[in-house]
Amino acid sequence: MFTDIHWPVATTCGSSFNINESPQKNCELSQAAVNLISGLLSYNQTDRLQVANQIKSSDLLIPVGDWNNLHDLEMPFIPDPDNSTDTFYFDVSKLTICNVLL
Repeated sequence: MFTDIHWPVATTCGSSFNINESPQKNCELSQAAVNLISGLLSYNQTDRLQVANQIKSSDLLIPVGDWNNLHDLEMPFIPDPDNSTDTFYFDVSKLTICNVLL
């Protein structure tokens, strides 16, 4: 398994950014969201795996309820994309890069 992740340079709204650099705009996220994102973006493979195992019990995802019965629940919304590259459900015209303090 590869332990060195090469983060790409992404482009949005006509400007490029490097994921290793701090973006300019600030966003408000709950501490639970910040903790989850921080763990998933960890450079340390072991840390990422630990977070992946803890996702179901994270404060952010408590409203999901019983994960073992998830397949029995009626979903409030089921997207119906035209194909695997359909981005209809994402408003990318208003995409902003946020500086989340992790």
